[in-house]
Amino acid sequence: MAESALEKAHHFAVDPRIVGPLTAALTRAAIDIAAEDPATAHHVERARTAVAIIENPNTWVQRFAWAVSTNTTVVDAWASGNHEQAFSDLQYVTNGVFNAVAGIVTEAEPEEEEPEA
Repeated sequence: MAESALEKAHHFAVDPRIVGPLTAALTRAAIDIAAEDPATAHHVERARTAVAIIENPNTWVQRFAWAVSTNTTVVDAWASGNHEQAFSDLQYVTNGVFNAVAGIVTEAEPEEEEPEA
């Protein structure tokens, strides 16, 4: 029986072989965020999380492993044994889940109401 998508995601997130590459991707993302333009949306929250990651990436890597495990491209590559492909997408996906793991929720801008005539 083939593994379900959720089983693959679980196996990816708990695989000890992902820890090193993911820690490297996570640290790179944190360094980039710490140096980003302060006018970037949610910069203060992002920078606070980035500093915490730089100080101790090991406390964050498992959180990011689970977040990255939601990306089927990475997980499917990993599950098929194509670790090179999974690693090549790892930085992009880590960057993409950063705000969610940092607890930043983006709310939609309220639509402006048209004035009544």
